[in-house]
Amino acid sequence: MDLTYRIALFVHVLSAVLMGFYLLAPFLLPGAKAEEAVRRVVAKVVGRLNRVGQYVLVAAVLSGGYMLHGANYSVIWIILVIVLVLALFAFSGMLGKPLRELAVHAPEATSENRDEEQAASVERRARMFAWLAAATYFLLVVVMLFPDI
Repeated sequence: MDLTYRIALFVHVLSAVLMGFYLLAPFLLPGAKAEEAVRRVVAKVVGRLNRVGQYVLVAAVLSGGYMLHGANYSVIWIILVIVLVLALFAFSGMLGKPLRELAVHAPEATSENRDEEQAASVERRARMFAWLAAATYFLLVVVMLFPDI
């Protein structure tokens, strides 16, 4: 192995460890019973971690593309990896909007609040995209561990 391959491998593995955030994201989102200030802060933190995760995903794609050059993987494996990476890009991107909405205005969930339904909808969307990103990342890690498909 030459030095550039080892550097790419290091960046790829480090990226995979950092993207482990997506496995935790569904559990980090606050519930509807959390206070408004807590929901805002958590939404901001998870939103920033999501943004960092997207940049790390770009680094993983670039390092993985370099390592793929000259390697012998099946076409099915390559297509599966590309589809899963694109899905992770999509779900992490779609997760960003509800997180921004929750960070800007997280209305108190009370019965007299007219925005309760909208707030619950935004929280459901954020949780759904977090779960989809987590499942996609888990599948991506499994596919990476078993490249002999």
